[in-house]
Amino acid sequence: MLLGIITFILILGVLIFVHELGHFWAAKKNGVRVEEFCLGFPPRIFKIKRGQTIYAIGLIPFGGFVRIYGEDGSGRREKDSFAGKSVWRRAKIISAGVLMNVVLAFAVLAAGYMTGLPAAVGDTQPINNIQIVEVLPDTPAARADLRVGDILLTAHNQQTGQTATLSQTDNLLNFLANNRGQTVMLGVKRGADILNKEIFVREAETTGQGPLGIAVANMGKVSFPWYRALGEALVATITILGLIVVAFAKILATFFTGGASPLAQVSGPVGIYSLSSQAAQMGLGYVLQFSAILSLHLAVINILPLPALDGGRLLFLLIEKIKQKPINRQLEQKIHATGFLILILLMLLITFKDFAKLFHS
Repeated sequence: MLLGIITFILILGVLIFVHELGHFWAAKKNGVRVEEFCLGFPPRIFKIKRGQTIYAIGLIPFGGFVRIYGEDGSGRREKDSFAGKSVWRRAKIISAGVLMNVVLAFAVLAAGYMTGLPAAVGDTQPINNIQIVEVLPDTPAARADLRVGDILLTAHNQQTGQTATLSQTDNLLNFLANNRGQTVMLGVKRGADILNKEIFVREAETTGQGPLGIAVANMGKVSFPWYRALGEALVATITILGLIVVAFAKILATFFTGGASPLAQVSGPVGIYSLSSQAAQMGLGYVLQFSAILSLHLAVINILPLPALDGGRLLFLLIEKIKQKPINRQLEQKIHATGFLILILLMLLITFKDFAKLFHS
């Protein structure tokens, strides 16, 4: 559990930091004063001022912000005011956070491909590992101390002498089918250790649990030299981005088609914690892969043209460009504030849904 919490905090912290760093860097690059850089939401538990900028850490870790001088329309005539910059410069500052999340995902995938990432369907390299991806409580697997991330190598029945090398899931399923009601020995790789686990194969399996109470999948790792890893990472980044956009489009379509509730198809902090915890148990490659996917999700969410999001602010800039005159800043601020409150309410609903799902399972 501790490993899951640490992994969750690190992943979320890095993604938020990099996103806000994009806004910060772009503002500085375009001559705009940054009044505050805060990782997390207030109340602030730490702050220090360097130059014109306050650097702070907020108690609530599910976000962050960069407070830029002139965002509210003030100081239009001052050279370091956001309001005094051209539409193009303001658009660059607003979109820099999203761009940084995409760049981060690419960098993480590139590093992952150099060290080894979980193989995906369609990879040309052979996959010859069976890995445990779920262990259900109060089952033979749980009692034998099998864990998520364990790789199953061999199976042996000492009474009958039957032995199987477990390179594919079919090997495991066939062995278990032939040894129901008996105690067998599984050879397991956990990290760098090779373990032998004695486990009872249930004669009559509980619905949805199988004879052992585990879920397994054929897993493997793919790795490339650095020059090819960069190309593979670029292709993967574009592919994942496309899949996320399509998934969001399908979720939005349910508003009009009357399909499954959109809230049922998304996860909040609790769901992200659960996934990051599973990734941590399965190894560094899974953490890197999950971090990259989450970073791209954050990019897509933030570019949506909704109030309070970066995409919503870009939409207002587009309207200003078309009208050729500034929008009423007070009205825009009220719209973004309302949008922010709605987003907070949605996050609370999603978090409640995630908790309910977690306790139900």
